[in-house]
Amino acid sequence: MRVHIGVTSLFLLLFGGIVTAQNTETDIAKEIKRIRKELMQVQEERTRVKEEKQKDIEDFREYRKRTQERISRVRAETDSLNTLIRRVKDENDSLNALVEATKDRKRHYEILQNSFSD
Repeated sequence: MRVHIGVTSLFLLLFGGIVTAQNTETDIAKEIKRIRKELMQVQEERTRVKEEKQKDIEDFREYRKRTQERISRVRAETDSLNTLIRRVKDENDSLNALVEATKDRKRHYEILQNSFSD
């Protein structure tokens, strides 16, 4: 009976090993399938990120171009306003000179009138 138990035990060990090997092969196949699926997801994510990055780069180029154009317009407007300010200042200086000249002539006539009145 001991021999029979030994053979039975050996049979059970071998059968268990075969079943375990089959389970291991199944587990390995499942693991390979899972890893491939993850790899595909990672590749899809990398592709999506690459496309988003390219789109962001293009969007930034357009933003920078629009901003530079706006800065150029503002600088041109500022230069134009500075030119107008200088022109108005020059005209104001000319008018002030005319006013002062007129005041001087008025004083001169008043002095002449006072000298004739005396």
